Amino acid sequence: MLAANIRLLRKWAKRVGLTSDPLCVPFPVDHGFEELDENGQICPAGRFDFDDPPDDLAA
Repeated sequence: MLAANIRLLRKWAKRVGLTSDPLCVPFPVDHGFEELDENGQICPAGRFDFDDPPDDLAA
């Protein structure tokens, strides 16, 4: 219930332009993250294309 109230408070504050209260400050945009290869380029990987836990634990 608390999360719903905060969500409603944030929506209301954004709508009326009142973001001075710390609870009403908009969240930053979540851009997620990308896996990079050894050259710093983005690795095109599938949704669950990773090795967790790794096969070689001694590495």
